[in-house]
Amino acid sequence: MHRLRFLLPLLIIGCIGCSSTNGTIATPNLGTEHVTRWDNSDWWSLSSIHNINKQDGSPIWSAPSPMVLNIAGITLGPGMDTDAENKLGYAAYIERHSGGSVRQSICYRSVKEPPTAYLIFELGRASHAFYLLSADAPPWGDMGLCAKTPIVTKSISTPTGLHLGLTREQLTEMLGPPSAQHPTSMMWRYSQAPVIIRTVFAGDSAIMVSVWYADRGSGVLGD
Repeated sequence: MHRLRFLLPLLIIGCIGCSSTNGTIATPNLGTEHVTRWDNSDWWSLSSIHNINKQDGSPIWSAPSPMVLNIAGITLGPGMDTDAENKLGYAAYIERHSGGSVRQSICYRSVKEPPTAYLIFELGRASHAFYLLSADAPPWGDMGLCAKTPIVTKSISTPTGLHLGLTREQLTEMLGPPSAQHPTSMMWRYSQAPVIIRTVFAGDSAIMVSVWYADRGSGVLGD
């Protein structure tokens, strides 16, 4: 009985600040906030119903540089969400269920007010992706939950040189002729690697740059 009296205050102290979110124990600084949505407001997602059928054009008979999968020192593949939290800080997890597609994303934004750029990491059933979006891009649901980080700026780039603001000519020079080209977008779909690069334009300036990667189990490009 004396032992129980001693332990009870410790248990109470240990629980101060605990709160329950969707059945999980969370504290504000542990990044465990989860939000579930049943919509396709994430127009940029290659896994959304808006874009899943837009993977058109002839595949490019090659594979991109493995470094195209890296942004802010984070490589697409298993564990990238943990890497993102370690490098960029904690952010809410947004899970979307729509049109048979289930995808989870975490979003970061530039510190400046209003924000100038966003970086989104997306985890699908068997795919990983990142999306760079300019503040000039159309809005989407829950963009207000993006966490601030000084690492995200309008000039953030992959090691291969992909970044916002590139023109069609610059992208073609960098990546070669695209698989498909539309009035407001370009896509490079590779036959020897499960990778898709997609850009969206306002005029001739890219306001969205994305890399989508179908993980085949080992996290290594092209295996």
